[in-house]
Amino acid sequence: MTEADTPKRGKRGTYVIGARALAARPVAILLVLHVGQLAFLLWLAASMRYCCDATYYARAASRIFSEGLLYNDEYFGYRTYFVPFVLGMLRWPAQWLPQFDPDAVMRVNLCCAYTLASFATTLRLARRGGLREAATVALPVFFNPLVLHQVSLPMQEAIIALFVLPLLVLLLSRDCSMTLRGVLAILCATLAFLIRLPMAWMAIACLCHLLACMRWRIGPREPFRPWPVVAASVVAVALLAPQSYIAYQRLHTLAPYVLSRADPRLVVYGIDIYRHDTVVDKRRGYGVDFFTQYRTLPDSEKNIAFYFRTLPDGPLLALAHVWITLHPWSFRTYLTYSEIGPHMPVLVFSSAIVFLALLYFADFRSRRAEWPTMILLFALVVLSSASIAPAAAETRFGLIGFAAAGVAAARMLADERGRAIAVRWAPALFGYVGVCVMLARLLAATR
Repeated sequence: MTEADTPKRGKRGTYVIGARALAARPVAILLVLHVGQLAFLLWLAASMRYCCDATYYARAASRIFSEGLLYNDEYFGYRTYFVPFVLGMLRWPAQWLPQFDPDAVMRVNLCCAYTLASFATTLRLARRGGLREAATVALPVFFNPLVLHQVSLPMQEAIIALFVLPLLVLLLSRDCSMTLRGVLAILCATLAFLIRLPMAWMAIACLCHLLACMRWRIGPREPFRPWPVVAASVVAVALLAPQSYIAYQRLHTLAPYVLSRADPRLVVYGIDIYRHDTVVDKRRGYGVDFFTQYRTLPDSEKNIAFYFRTLPDGPLLALAHVWITLHPWSFRTYLTYSEIGPHMPVLVFSSAIVFLALLYFADFRSRRAEWPTMILLFALVVLSSASIAPAAAETRFGLIGFAAAGVAAARMLADERGRAIAVRWAPALFGYVGVCVMLARLLAATR
């Protein structure tokens, strides 16, 4: 044992653990947590069936490597090459394992890749900012039950969890220079946009965070270096270039996304339906809808103007979509028929998370040191919710907003003042949860 590892006697006979021994402790703790995380993900992969969008992406992952970038894509115009390409890379090792189902290999690799990204990102935060930083930023994101239930499914949400969430966690870290923040922001905004068009709002959230960090000067006092930011911009262009190539070959335009006739239908569905669930039963998938009272309106009246023209019903319907995605009553995307409807333990948990997040944002005056972090979390919740508001809600659509709310709730409970405020507001918390349960039961009756 070296001198750095030797415990030293502190005040009043206590012992202070050596610096090297203390540095090793987060590794052991995080290893145990992530072994458990991986085991849970593999169990989900083995127990959850899928259909519909997940089946489309599994097939696209195979086609993109057999047919090239110009593969036959029925959703060309508002879905890009990136998700099928990543899934195809994870599916690629199956060619050397003919005894295994290629889709199963892809799902196992998804789980392993996510756990590695989670472990590496959390370990960096633990070593640079301490276990408290890891416990209040990284763990609430990477161990969020809604996130974990999406990882093993070959869909956009799994790729968001694999790429976007680690970048956001690093952005939320206090021990991060402005140069690194600029690089992370560019990559995060680009990947979010490339994975899903409605997530273009991520650029606004990242810009707000960067401006807040410049205003209040958090992080190491290091000189800004432009070359890493230029390199990140080049990487961003390189990531977008294949999609522009596909668009040019098919429609002679460099726009990554081409306006599709499916886009207006999303608003129509949002006016017709509160929420949409998908049932997988006996290898057959079908939708279960919770209808609004406006589905009898002619389609010509179902457009984005409905939410502003029809008062107060339009704004209330938009708020209903937001409430549904921020208060998941089930973490699974694909359900059996018996699982349709509110699961009260899940709803109580999600309602408590949202309430604690609201308390955290309301306590902004006493948390000046956390303002850049708070601004990014608030922007993620608000902008994610705004992008969902006109469309029919699905549980998975609230992934980013609910993960950000989880971080806010964890930071609220991380210090003594926050816990005291939470105890003081406990009656309001119980009331909020009760209202959410009542709203969920009313919503369940619209099926």
